[in-house]
Amino acid sequence: MAPPQLLTRRRCSVCGAAPTAWLAHLDADRSWFGVPGDRRSWGTRVDLCDECRALVEAGDVEAVVARLAARDGDDGDRTPAAAALCAAFVSAVAVADWLPPGVVAAVPDGFVELGELTGWLDLANAWPAEHVRRVPETREDHLRYADSDEVVLVRSPWPGVDVGDVVSYLISWADQHEAFVSGDVTPERRERERAIVRDFFVAFDAAFREEWDRHLRDWM
Repeated sequence: MAPPQLLTRRRCSVCGAAPTAWLAHLDADRSWFGVPGDRRSWGTRVDLCDECRALVEAGDVEAVVARLAARDGDDGDRTPAAAALCAAFVSAVAVADWLPPGVVAAVPDGFVELGELTGWLDLANAWPAEHVRRVPETREDHLRYADSDEVVLVRSPWPGVDVGDVVSYLISWADQHEAFVSGDVTPERRERERAIVRDFFVAFDAAFREEWDRHLRDWM
């Protein structure tokens, strides 16, 4: 099994640097902070790395303040936010235990939840089929609001190219080819978008192979 910190691309809500290893459940009534007119809340759940989880659970407000300040890079007072987070902490579950088993099993093969990369989930219908995986959704909060009982995962078709970069390049390509137009989402519009996505993979695959062959020739 992959280490918990490698199972998601989300970052710790406190330090902003380390990958999420824990999902902390909070008391919604105690997660508020700020002054009248500028009230804010941590909500009911936050992402935490190993170190920040230990600090929050221990109620070490001063240490949490220091991590928030380092993340934000300013001199603002982070004490109310840190105190509220520590006070609201209820429990934490390891990411490996929260994620659907199918997602955990797919990560070592390079797959990432498409929803962590973009909200354009229809991409999966034009992504190269051998690099798409669908697994059962088991998270109750996701099942309550999602349109599907499956989790869609994708991976990069090209060795050495990060899947997050692929999505970024693809969205830029789609924008340049005017895939995003206003108006109703019709079957014709959806198919046009998918055709643009398929064209991207054809074009990028040719460019990647040409570059890869050049490196091989140089190496040999």
